[in-house]
Amino acid sequence: MAVRPLTLLTRLERSKSVYGEGSAAQKLELLRQLDRRRLSSADQVARLHEALCFLQAYPDTRRVLTQVEHMLDRYDRRSDLRRHTAELENTGIAGTDFHFRFFYMTAIWLSLRCPGQLKIDWPEFDNAGKLEDLLQFLVPYSETPALDMVAYTPRKWLDELKGPQETDAVFLIRRFQALRADDFAQELIYENLDVPLQILPGPDTPSRTRAKGRTGPVVFQKGPLNRARPDLVTAVHSAPLAVRPV
Repeated sequence: MAVRPLTLLTRLERSKSVYGEGSAAQKLELLRQLDRRRLSSADQVARLHEALCFLQAYPDTRRVLTQVEHMLDRYDRRSDLRRHTAELENTGIAGTDFHFRFFYMTAIWLSLRCPGQLKIDWPEFDNAGKLEDLLQFLVPYSETPALDMVAYTPRKWLDELKGPQETDAVFLIRRFQALRADDFAQELIYENLDVPLQILPGPDTPSRTRAKGRTGPVVFQKGPLNRARPDLVTAVHSAPLAVRPV
């Protein structure tokens, strides 16, 4: 009789931090089975994701790491994840939406990183009325008479003003960058507006699933994890293992 996916997941969670004789082979077999099976709830999909992230950080062997990264790279294509995307919003899992009122500098970074996936979350935009008052400062002067003549909502105005390949969020962020004010003033006005943004899934969308440092060698975990608390007095007087200017 085939083992239920939930049972496989529970076994993986129990074995993920166990290292030693035979542990890598056990994890590899569980991973391969879970790669082919589908989980029945959003909670289970999230639990598998967290187990994979843990094993990417603390892999036993190259084969375990390869299997884990194969599953993470394709996680947004899992049918069980797609079935529960609404319940997995704001988890940072690839393939799911993310809603947040980002700080100005982060919003600029997102507008450059994933411009096609960044939108204003209008149902959550409590300060849309304030945006209506600011529009005259955000558009070229030649367009300001239309703001007085046409009774559009702020959402409708952004739809009319933005470029055909531009989202409303990216248009608004770029207009703030073009505002005749220094960076600090732009930041203050934008953050007082408290714009809620939505990041849609996409190949360039930031996620915890694909967040990985690409520098340094891979170190495989050969023994039990050291979970002891450091002695702070000793640690303060110890030389650092390495220092890298960033």
